[in-house]
Amino acid sequence: LDQVRHDRGNPATKNLFVAGYGPGTNEQDLREAFARIVTVVSVVKKNEKFAFVNTTDREAAVEARNSLMGTVVNGGVLRINFAKESGRLGTSFDTTYGPSNSAKINRYGYPIR
Repeated sequence: LDQVRHDRGNPATKNLFVAGYGPGTNEQDLREAFARIVTVVSVVKKNEKFAFVNTTDREAAVEARNSLMGTVVNGGVLRINFAKESGRLGTSFDTTYGPSNSAKINRYGYPIR
């Protein structure tokens, strides 16, 4: 599995970056598409352009990516890459994106209450 990489060179992880789905797609639509293939731990739709799907382990994520890449969801063709587990450079499911888009953040990166 360590040799499985996506187009940008990230190693396989249990977290998937998902884009390309059609307009109006919600988290439940993505959960249903992925749940046909693997156990889905969570789905976080960040905006209309991309979401993260968290699976149980790397093997499940590899299986989901291989099975669902190019699948049509609500008129859009899925593009699926592995998200980094964590790190300062981006595409991290767990930490990089922080609170939802609706949360207001101050210039230091903390939520404004």
